[in-house]
Amino acid sequence: PLRDAHGTLHSLQFIGADGSKKFLTGGRVAGCYFAMGRPRNALLLCEGYATAATVFAATGEATAVAFNAGNLPTVACALRSKFPHIKIVVCADDDAGTPGNPGVTKAAEAARAVRGVVAVPRLREAAHVRFQRYRRGRWPRFGARNTDSRHSFSATSSTARSGFSAVAG
Repeated sequence: PLRDAHGTLHSLQFIGADGSKKFLTGGRVAGCYFAMGRPRNALLLCEGYATAATVFAATGEATAVAFNAGNLPTVACALRSKFPHIKIVVCADDDAGTPGNPGVTKAAEAARAVRGVVAVPRLREAAHVRFQRYRRGRWPRFGARNTDSRHSFSATSSTARSGFSAVAG
């Protein structure tokens, strides 16, 4: 289900057995999202459902699905309006093989728009989702890009096969 910040249902996403994704014809996607959990300390925003479900399972923190990279900035702004004081972490898909890396580019744009932070996956063998900095309650300020592992945030999910490091900038 894709809902706006007021909870109004605007569309549904259907995922076929082959992985193809479709929305209801005429349904609204822009600014709509699917929410998991209730915000307490932070709100995590992900591009796709699988990433969001994994991040939510790993952290227990409220997580929203934007459904595509282009929708990340619009959803981030909608969530910031609804939750003006919450920490927002945009969990990027690292589309390193795609020109312009839209997953990271749009995630950074979204984070800048709401003074949030970006979490970028660090793919490595036998890695797990790491959210140490996040769990300790310390957040990097949005500004210069920082991929230092000291800025990673930690929980473990048996389904996660990649690490995320918080990137400010």
